[in-house]
Amino acid sequence: MMAIIGIGLLMKYELITGQERWIRYGRNVDITFWGMDRHEWGKIHLIIGLLLTGFLILHLILHWNSIIRFFRHYIVNRILRIAVVSLLVISGASLIIFPFIVNINVSELEYGYGHRQMNYSNSVSDTSIAHSQEKILQPERNRDLISEPQDTHTDVHYLRRIKRQEIKSEIEVKGYMTIRQVSEKYNVPANRIKEKLNIPLKTSDNERLGRMRQLYGFTMNDVRDAIVSERNPGKTLNALD
Repeated sequence: MMAIIGIGLLMKYELITGQERWIRYGRNVDITFWGMDRHEWGKIHLIIGLLLTGFLILHLILHWNSIIRFFRHYIVNRILRIAVVSLLVISGASLIIFPFIVNINVSELEYGYGHRQMNYSNSVSDTSIAHSQEKILQPERNRDLISEPQDTHTDVHYLRRIKRQEIKSEIEVKGYMTIRQVSEKYNVPANRIKEKLNIPLKTSDNERLGRMRQLYGFTMNDVRDAIVSERNPGKTLNALD
């Protein structure tokens, strides 16, 4: 039980979601603990929960007679006893089944850099208007200004960085995914992914990225870069800087 609480707190406050990573670190980064990301820890969280449920069922089976005597002693009315037991069974079954029958809401994904990009666009527009007004009011003075090419270069660099983040955000790779799954999802040969990440070609395509990340020291950003370079030859994420 303490393990479930501990892993839940770890996922909530340390292995945070992508949007929260942008707020805390200012960029999209990979966060792991013991080489596992939040999705892999979530799987461990689920496994521990299933094990505890199994132990609970085993406990009920082994102590069934004691449980019956307990209910008969504290709930004398037979109809009320049946109602309470039925309510507990239905509630428990519903909590297990409901994730598979609920209707989820699907909406457009808002990336962490979106707000910053919007603010940047607004600031560029406001600055452009201010420059235009200044040129009209002070034509002689503006002839001596030579900083505009530098500003343009800065703007282009920033927009390229935004474009790079857009490409990275479109490629979703997780530690629990295998090389085969990544290869099929993005139509990139598995051997090319291995070569890009310096993984031996003899390695099975069914190996998970999370495990290999610990062995070969690459990051999920390296995986995304490998995918982009194969789908767009000569264009890596770094080339967009």
